[in-house]
Amino acid sequence: MTVRMSALLCAACVFLLQNGWAEAQSQRNLILFVPDGLRALSVTPEATPAMAVVRDKGANFINPHSLFPTFTMANASGMSTGHFLGDTGTFSNTIYTGFPVAHASNSVTPFIEADPVLADIDEHFSGNFVDEDAILRRNALNGFADRMAVVDGARRAPILRHAQLGILSIRDIEIATGHLPLAEGETASMDEAQLNALLAASAVEDLQALASQLEQAVQSLKSIEEAMRSEGGAQAAPDFESLSTPLARTLKLLRDHLATRVPSESGDAAQAGSDANGAAAGGAVAVGAIRNRQDATGKAQVARLPAGRKKDQLLRKLRQLETASHISDWLSSPELKPPH
Repeated sequence: MTVRMSALLCAACVFLLQNGWAEAQSQRNLILFVPDGLRALSVTPEATPAMAVVRDKGANFINPHSLFPTFTMANASGMSTGHFLGDTGTFSNTIYTGFPVAHASNSVTPFIEADPVLADIDEHFSGNFVDEDAILRRNALNGFADRMAVVDGARRAPILRHAQLGILSIRDIEIATGHLPLAEGETASMDEAQLNALLAASAVEDLQALASQLEQAVQSLKSIEEAMRSEGGAQAAPDFESLSTPLARTLKLLRDHLATRVPSESGDAAQAGSDANGAAAGGAVAVGAIRNRQDATGKAQVARLPAGRKKDQLLRKLRQLETASHISDWLSSPELKPPH
């Protein structure tokens, strides 16, 4: 497989990394020891005491089989791809390349246990001379669907911060909107009204930047799935639904909220005043007509509008403005107390 996933992986990770999730995880080192074509029965406490201790105290694969012929590079091609030698084409430590290899004195049958030689061959064959995808890359991609290592961490990562209203995570949103049940004995950090209040108190620019990150992450996960399915078949494609679904729902929530704010905040006051007068006269009301607490008195005019998307948007905007105005009063109160 010649498709390079680096850019896609970076894009999929950007949302998690920029929101501090990676810093919150404990750091661990993993050492994977693969003794080439060594037969398992050859490792005994008498013949190889150090290796026997590592095996007995660590994770040991009890049913290993060396490939034939048992050469270093033949084994390496099988271990790294999961394919037999007929697929990788690497039957020995020397292969026929069909072109002169510079770092092997221009030989067409170079000894390939050398990084410069492998680099020349890889470059000639578009970065992957064995023409099979690496198991490590597939496993790394599948890791994005791990519910404990990735999904739960992504849900708990802070995505918005407000000095008075606190921190918001995707998990908070999922619980407040009814998509995720509370754990036993857990209390919700906010309800849907508090969620809307925090969004209303956040700067449009911050919400737009967050939406852009979410959109990039969702699209990157989708692109990885499609690329792996196209190149390696359905069995090679990771299932990112447990991660992409909450990201997509959060993106939709932000877009719906921004749709009620961006038109009003980009319009001018004169147009807003004109729209407000139109509402008082029984005419059509634009979203930009509701701009402050005083404008919220037009709720009766909005209620008389015919049912539809415009009316729903205006009513939602009114609720947000009313909540935000109460928050503003609380923040400016001389007897300011921490929220409960």
